[in-house]
Amino acid sequence: IGTYSLSHKIHAGHAIDFIRYAATVQGNYGTAIDAALAAKAKVLTYNNVLRYQKSIAAPWLIYKIFGQWDELLGETPSHSGLPYLDGIWAYTQGSALLAKGDLTGARQQLKNLQTIANAPDADEYRAGPTPVSSIIKLAAFGLDGEIKQKAGNLVGAIRAFENAVALEDLNNYTEPPDWAQPMRNYLGAVLMEADRYAEAEAVYR
Repeated sequence: IGTYSLSHKIHAGHAIDFIRYAATVQGNYGTAIDAALAAKAKVLTYNNVLRYQKSIAAPWLIYKIFGQWDELLGETPSHSGLPYLDGIWAYTQGSALLAKGDLTGARQQLKNLQTIANAPDADEYRAGPTPVSSIIKLAAFGLDGEIKQKAGNLVGAIRAFENAVALEDLNNYTEPPDWAQPMRNYLGAVLMEADRYAEAEAVYR
């Protein structure tokens, strides 16, 4: 109570991030996207893109998680030129293109992701406790898994998602997490598609 008058001003954006994350795992799209857009609008008033990259990219991730492909493909990125923002944009656009049947476009976005992840300046501008190169490599494995799953290569998709999970488990601690949606969701789903139900159950648990 004694610190509330200060903390509610300093941590307002942080609180909105918690609302977004909680609504995401609850499957509440309306609350999740409202919180993501509110956080983005708030940080844009700070004129400090570097510090708030995750908030700027959050709406793209919410659109992807909830399958709002038309919203994603109708977006124009408000910022570019930073590895994290360019990487998350490529990741979410790749998923949207794949969902719309544009396999070639999705593969091009995967190439973009891989290039960004391996760029010499990938970690120059941090977006959170976890190095940007690690986050973008995780995203690349995730999109690679989605592409392989769509193409019917379930063994390859499982391997890609396992690599993504392994990287996610190395993420540095922060709240909410640096990665918006557990990659185990994807790994469990493709294991079920491959009729490997016991393994899928273990992953989900």
